[in-house]
Amino acid sequence: MSNQTQQQGGAPGTGVAGPLVLIGASALLVVVAVLEPWSSSSAPPVSPMGAAAPRGGGMSGGGVGPVRRPSGAPAGGGRSPNASPSIAWAAPEGWVEEPPANQMRVAQYRLPAADGDAEDATMVVARFGGDGGGIQANIDRWIGQWQAADGSPLPRGDVNITTRAVGSLTLTSLVLSGRFVAAVQPGAAEKHDKASHAMFAMLIITPEGLYSFKGVGPAATMARWQESLEEFRASIIER
Repeated sequence: MSNQTQQQGGAPGTGVAGPLVLIGASALLVVVAVLEPWSSSSAPPVSPMGAAAPRGGGMSGGGVGPVRRPSGAPAGGGRSPNASPSIAWAAPEGWVEEPPANQMRVAQYRLPAADGDAEDATMVVARFGGDGGGIQANIDRWIGQWQAADGSPLPRGDVNITTRAVGSLTLTSLVLSGRFVAAVQPGAAEKHDKASHAMFAMLIITPEGLYSFKGVGPAATMARWQESLEEFRASIIER
């Protein structure tokens, strides 16, 4: 911004006084105040992540949630800006990023349906305070949302649970299929009843809380995106 000069009397706080001039008997006082030049070329604001934030953009929610693409935009390939203070992840090519449906979600993706399936699959990333009740409690809760095809409890032997190190953190994965009977909304009496569905989910405890990555959809659609789901899991890194 260019220097600015004002010709007015006594602007407070400038610290600069002009000369006093007496003209004739009228004792006309002329005060010329010359203001110090100033500039707005200070450094751009710094985001909580420690990087300079672009003007008019940057991290939302105090640097905790991800930087999101426009609603309905394909997530694209490569490392995406989806990140928390402790971890980052990349959405695979072909996934569609959507606005999170509630405040507990930090990212939400739609995986287009396979031919013959009536609905898409979803991948929801959510964050919970502390350890979120613990890894095992969440595994038990998720398995309780599923039944075998005949409506009996899903055998634990049909659930594939694995772990891997993500830097100093541990990522726990849970893969299963069956009849999806979770509550339509948390705490609601109404439940889904969706046969031939599958889940590909992960849990990781970070310094700022527990993150869950829960992918659910028709079995054929989940099979269509199997390679992308594996890619998504491998993309999770510690920052």
